[in-house]
Amino acid sequence: EIPVGTPPGNFPLNITAVDNAGNPASSIVLAVVVPTLEAFTFNLLPGQNLISMPLQPTTSTIADLLGSDLLAAIDTIMYYDATLTNLPQEDRWLMYSPDAPNNVQTLLELPPGRGFWFKMKEEAFSYSAPLAPGLPSTPRPILFTFSGLFLEPGTVPPTYPVVPGWNLIGFHSENELPVTT
Repeated sequence: EIPVGTPPGNFPLNITAVDNAGNPASSIVLAVVVPTLEAFTFNLLPGQNLISMPLQPTTSTIADLLGSDLLAAIDTIMYYDATLTNLPQEDRWLMYSPDAPNNVQTLLELPPGRGFWFKMKEEAFSYSAPLAPGLPSTPRPILFTFSGLFLEPGTVPPTYPVVPGWNLIGFHSENELPVTT
């Protein structure tokens, strides 16, 4: 039995089989543990959405990953890179805006393990009627679905550098985990 929580990869298992006459035979069997998560969907709402990529995207550029329909609904995507210690704290923000010229973009990809702020354009959303008088209309989420790899075969979950102060790190797991853990 492979223990719960075993990372993906190849694991040799020593196996001994004994027939009815008591004759043993030993061998090594290779167990292949694979992740099950192959795609992920975020429900984006108006305003700020804090997300992290639980998979390694199959494409590296933001435009290819998000697609033109989703890009039209995004105002900005921001990431705070605390490891840029040579810069003042206010200058450690990397930004991507579909409406800005390419030469001012400082955030060029969305790798796993980082926390990203997606600021959505209010006018990109459709709203349902209020559920009762006096209640606000409910926005219909815009879906951001992407495919990718949970881990490269035979690798362990990545580690990320942190520095004193505030760091924005994503969660890399197929399972829910309490914050206290």
